[in-house]
Amino acid sequence: MADVNVDSSMWKALLTWSAKQSDGTAPAGEDGQPVESKPMSKEDREFIESAMKEFVADAVDRLKKINNTLRKAESETTPEEKEEVIKAKRMLMEELSDWVCDLNHAQDLHAIGGFEPLIQHLNHSDSGLRWRSADVIATVVQNYQPMQDLAHEQGVTPKLLELISNDSDSTVKLKAMYAMSSLMRNHRKSQDLFLKSDGLLLLKSLLHSADERMARKALQILLFLVLERPACLAKLLSLGIVSVLAEKATSKDVDMREAALKLMVHILSTESAPKLVDGIHSLGLLVTLKDREQVLKGDIKDMRARGEDVEYELQEVQLIHRIQKACDLQ
Repeated sequence: MADVNVDSSMWKALLTWSAKQSDGTAPAGEDGQPVESKPMSKEDREFIESAMKEFVADAVDRLKKINNTLRKAESETTPEEKEEVIKAKRMLMEELSDWVCDLNHAQDLHAIGGFEPLIQHLNHSDSGLRWRSADVIATVVQNYQPMQDLAHEQGVTPKLLELISNDSDSTVKLKAMYAMSSLMRNHRKSQDLFLKSDGLLLLKSLLHSADERMARKALQILLFLVLERPACLAKLLSLGIVSVLAEKATSKDVDMREAALKLMVHILSTESAPKLVDGIHSLGLLVTLKDREQVLKGDIKDMRARGEDVEYELQEVQLIHRIQKACDLQ
């Protein structure tokens, strides 16, 4: 068995190289013409296949070792040993985060019972372990319904909501938001529980956070929730979201502005459009957006003269135009 400390990128590079030798995408020579490659010999192919099988076996073995360490009871250690165990767990969780980016390894982790320790560490006294466990969970459940189902069944949503609401560490709160977002994407059961737990009210409160990362993430979660669950829009409007959107639409943060403008454009395409239009007029937002449009046009002209990309600026102008047009039609 190969040394488990060998960088996995070396094995992946080996696989990529072998594929290129077979599919005609080998690198070009100095003259720009493809380098002629010879068919892979039987011996080379057998070596590649053997190496990749060994890598897969090593991956599972490594995941098992990480899982065993994460399960180690710190109560059985001295204070000095406990600190060392915590440091080791932090490092292993960072390594685990890299492993589970590969869906196959995320499945392997579940198969060996490696998901449960992650959930348990959401409640750990060490903030470094809390945010790292949330970070790994976010990756494991992202766009993968079986793991979303498992996380839902094992009560991950309430734990994440507790961290987002009450944790004293800003990094823990932010990572928990990322995990909550990944868990809810296209997963109705998690969305239902989130909404029943006053999740919309929590997100609205986070929009006022002094930490712009949290405010931005809260707005992005609201955007996809409204798109996937239109029925929650009425509740959101009743919470006074219009004034918050008006504020975020003129934020200095480009991602914040984009999310706010996109959410406004979506609302204007629904039956709730009149409520948003009334708010836009009462807050004088159209004037502000008109001024912003003029600034953007000047920026676009200057940037084009310098040969710079203006994709984001053009997109913002288009969003502003759609809001203006929708308000004119009401």
